[in-house]
Amino acid sequence: MQRALVTGAGSGIGRAIAARLERDGARVLAVDLRPDPSGPGEPFEADLATSEGNRAAVDAALERFGGLDAVVPCAGFQ
Repeated sequence: MQRALVTGAGSGIGRAIAARLERDGARVLAVDLRPDPSGPGEPFEADLATSEGNRAAVDAALERFGGLDAVVPCAGFQ
């Protein structure tokens, strides 16, 4: 089973990618500033504009999944 971390997974392209990966059998950590608990993957809240938020997301994925096979960066910054 593949393990993926997808940023920007709360909406748009990130959400679509997270849904596709999950549909294809991957475990997905769906990272967003405002994650959707009803969305694809396992929701995780993080502010990726900070190094602390990035570290928390990676640490959560490693703890939950025991490793990562893919990281998909889709978070947008305004």
